[in-house]
Amino acid sequence: MGGCPGHPQFVLAGGPPADRPENRPRNPTHCSAMPIPATASIAYQAALTGQLVITTFHASDAATAVGRLLDMEIPPYVIRSATNLIVAQRLLRNLCTCAESITDVDGKPHRQSRGCERCQHTGYQGRRLVAESLWLEGTQVNQAIRTGIDTNQLRELAMQEGMRTLHQEALALRAAGITSDAELIRVFGLNFGEGH
Repeated sequence: MGGCPGHPQFVLAGGPPADRPENRPRNPTHCSAMPIPATASIAYQAALTGQLVITTFHASDAATAVGRLLDMEIPPYVIRSATNLIVAQRLLRNLCTCAESITDVDGKPHRQSRGCERCQHTGYQGRRLVAESLWLEGTQVNQAIRTGIDTNQLRELAMQEGMRTLHQEALALRAAGITSDAELIRVFGLNFGEGH
């Protein structure tokens, strides 16, 4: 699944718990996208009947996806009972081996793209997935959806339960010298440093 930088794709997996072999559906239902409430309603009806439904739609992160579902008039009890997992994903370009080490204004070393024959003078070679996973099944996040918790509080609760955000994952790649500040700004926007 691809996606453009400003609109990450999500994979919503819904259906019965897969704790027993009889609950593991053999043929998942794929819904290419849920752009409108009618499509979302049909996808959730299938999930409530026991089908494993895998679909995509656009939102800025996994916690925001829950808010989008509520905005599309999917009742909280349906989201809670039929959604197991929400995955937000983005693709970041990997720095080429020609990247140079520099020190930023805070005195922290990092790498920036330079360009060579190997990378066709782009400074980047290949891409890497950055993702965050919001588990709903059996979590406090699941219970909080029922109360009408806002997106920011939902994100904080998910982080307390161990979710690593897209921004945390991207910053770890920057710190490891795998990608650059310029790439983080290109993918996440100019306000990246203010993110979660």
